[in-house]
Amino acid sequence: MRYHDYNSSSILQDAFHLYRRNNLVRSQTAFSHKILGRKPSYYSCMLTRNRQPSRRVLETLMTVTKTIMATFLGNPHFGQPYAENLNTAYEELQELVERINVELNFVDAMDEVEAEVGQQTSRSLNHLALTDPGMFHIERPMPCNISPNFP
Repeated sequence: MRYHDYNSSSILQDAFHLYRRNNLVRSQTAFSHKILGRKPSYYSCMLTRNRQPSRRVLETLMTVTKTIMATFLGNPHFGQPYAENLNTAYEELQELVERINVELNFVDAMDEVEAEVGQQTSRSLNHLALTDPGMFHIERPMPCNISPNFP
């Protein structure tokens, strides 16, 4: 099984709505290109195909999100009670970074399980081949000795 078989909601969709709600992007194409570093149609294609992002896309999303968060910290209004939108956006971005970390850890765990299962399958097949060599013997069909009739 792959990572996308286990993940029910789309982190990309959640991230896009967070960025859009906080006026950090205006469109899906801007999100694809400026935030994810992909072609403008990337996000809409991923939604349409119900696919999950690769590790590389998740890492890019995390890097860009952390960069935006750093700019918030440099804003003199950050943390002030009157800057409610700025503070809320920062908190939501922080939650997104935490979720991306969980997703990346999950991807790592799935990769490890896949590698382990692959190694076990390979060892099992090698063991079978050594203990019962006839199991993997494929008999070739006997050649036919029928000669074609040419007029």
